[in-house]
Amino acid sequence: MAETDNPSPATSAEVRAHLARALDMDLIGPPAGHALAEERIPGRVRPSNWYLTGFLVPADAPPEQTADADEEEELDETPAASGLAEESATDRRPARRSFFPSSIGVSFLVAAEVDALDVTARWGDYALAEVEDDEGNKTPVWERQPNEATLRLRTDDEGPHAVPNSNGLAIHVRARAIDTDKLPEMPAGTRERIYAEETLGGERYGILLYTGTLDAEGPLGGLVQQGRRIEDHLEDALRDAALCSNDPICAQHVPDENAASLESRPLHGAACHGCSLIAETSCEMRNDFLDRALVVPVLSVEDAAFFELPV
Repeated sequence: MAETDNPSPATSAEVRAHLARALDMDLIGPPAGHALAEERIPGRVRPSNWYLTGFLVPADAPPEQTADADEEEELDETPAASGLAEESATDRRPARRSFFPSSIGVSFLVAAEVDALDVTARWGDYALAEVEDDEGNKTPVWERQPNEATLRLRTDDEGPHAVPNSNGLAIHVRARAIDTDKLPEMPAGTRERIYAEETLGGERYGILLYTGTLDAEGPLGGLVQQGRRIEDHLEDALRDAALCSNDPICAQHVPDENAASLESRPLHGAACHGCSLIAETSCEMRNDFLDRALVVPVLSVEDAAFFELPV
């Protein structure tokens, strides 16, 4: 019996890339260079119904071309003799037409010093044609003609900028400054882990930044850049630890297990669910030995901290 090589299983990144390509094909059609870039769609099916998005009509097109007549929702007819039962829970919706979009947009961030963008527009033009089979029968089809154009656009010029050889396509640019103070410093989905150990060669410490998700909630490639700003993140963390929303109650504690006081929390110290405590199943030390006062100065305890607050 001949042995066959078992193909290695696809990685999660490969599976995700395959699903993304399949989704693109279903939504907006084949990309440039694809085997179906010059596809033919049966003439009985319009391209606007073949793909779910990405179909545009001219803004000044006549009314009969700007709406999909096939998508009308007609009112249900009820015999005049019977009328409509009062106890019926059926919602009656008015007739509605589905209109085609005339524009499509995308938002993204660029550095403040960027004054121009190189924009590549790719699209396909569909035209009715007839193909003849071996028996001489002609069948109507939609033939796709792939197109591509690249423009350099200044961010201070809104346009419209005409796309060459596009039969009316235009690109609008609108740039505005954003307040970076309102943006989160650390991308969503970022996690951290602190390592500390004593070895024969001395003490070693480290901070690991990682992401627990690969979807849109993740850092989207910005995690490496955050590692280059670790000093800034540490300073921000120290400033945040100096004050808790539950202060002064959170900061007022007696780190003495023999103290007869409701504020005696020798293992927790100055830490509460408003600042440091998490689910005990997520903490290796069950939230013990947490004390903000030993890290940064806090209210009523300013002389036990290891760090000074950043200026």
